Amino acid sequence: MPPLLTYVVAAAIVALTVALIPLLGQLQRTAASAERFLDSAKEDVHRIQEDIHATRERIDALASSAQGAVDQLNGLARNMADLGAGFKHSVDGLMGRLSGGFNFAGILSAIGAIIALFRRPKAAEGEA
Repeated sequence: MPPLLTYVVAAAIVALTVALIPLLGQLQRTAASAERFLDSAKEDVHRIQEDIHATRERIDALASSAQGAVDQLNGLARNMADLGAGFKHSVDGLMGRLSGGFNFAGILSAIGAIIALFRRPKAAEGEA
């Protein structure tokens, strides 16, 4: 190999080495920055995971509360249905008795007399 070619190759290697040193330094800084970013992202993901878990617990509690309210309403609806059936049975019995010879006007006048009886003492106490 001619000596000039040796000098050119040596100069190229030196120039390449000089150019690679800053490039390697920048690569090291970039890797450190990427590592800091990943650590920050892990912390953010962990916080988001905790928030999601807390939200899920609140939703579960709310769903349980709503289920309790629905169960109470269901019980109330059943009680109202039973009350309605009892009222219908009472009205049917009353109508059967009325059609069997009872005087409906007499029952109404008896109810009016009872109401008047309860009202009369209160008026007498206010006057005295």
